[in-house]
Amino acid sequence: MPIFTRTPLMAIAVLLSWMALTASCGEALDNQDSRALGEYQNHQLPAYPGGFPSAWAAQFHLTMTNAPKLWIADPSATAVVRDLMLQMPWVDPESVKVMPALPQGLRLVYRPHLPVLAVSRGDRPIALLSEKRATVLPDGISEATMRQFIRVPLDEGVELPQPGRTFSDPVVQEAYRLWPEVDTIAQNTGLAVVAIQRKSTYPKDSPGIAPAMSFILDSGVEISWGRARDTPDPFAINADNEPLTMEQKALRLIAVLKQYPALTGVGKVLLDEPEAKVLDPRGLRLPLTGDIR
Repeated sequence: MPIFTRTPLMAIAVLLSWMALTASCGEALDNQDSRALGEYQNHQLPAYPGGFPSAWAAQFHLTMTNAPKLWIADPSATAVVRDLMLQMPWVDPESVKVMPALPQGLRLVYRPHLPVLAVSRGDRPIALLSEKRATVLPDGISEATMRQFIRVPLDEGVELPQPGRTFSDPVVQEAYRLWPEVDTIAQNTGLAVVAIQRKSTYPKDSPGIAPAMSFILDSGVEISWGRARDTPDPFAINADNEPLTMEQKALRLIAVLKQYPALTGVGKVLLDEPEAKVLDPRGLRLPLTGDIR
């Protein structure tokens, strides 16, 4: 079952890594002495899904080892270390803090980007997207770890951007805007969501508007949701010709789950049309009782 990212995102404080850049062997050096950044001490490694990637740790070590020596009393020393950290695309730049810790050296606090979604070729995940603008995280995370996240299948011909870059692909962009809603639904209903993708009936060549989206359960059920709350959606209206809100779609889903617990025997649920519908795996309409608006 995929893991959902809202809880880790709320636990930012415990994911900070503390590290002092100090002289080796515990020598008490004068503040006028230059220090090699490669002679650092890790006070705490960042907690990370699947373990902190060894490739990222190696990049950090190489960056610090190759850095010029610094006079730690120089006011520009903290800016130099910050600039080094910003060269690594797995580091959240907003989290980086560098402070003097005299006479030992400098104290560095940072947090790696947290993953929220996996992009995939078919069912195979190939990269993770961060919580900050869905930037692509660098290689180094195992496929087993990537499989714990909700995936977004890429269309044929869509290339993977370089680490630290964002997707221009509209499907990926809309999936990123939608995932907080899907995460909330999953946590409140217990449904196991494995993918967010373009709605199966939505054409691929519809320019000018974000695609309507569905999320897929581990059972294979497709839940047609439409567009994210913050995406303009002129087509989402209810039976009264009023805007169909996220809250209304969620209430529709809850009503469907009461009639079809765990969606057993269901193939598809349509929540983003004027009238909610439930189809069986053959595409035949199933009955819904009560006033589901």
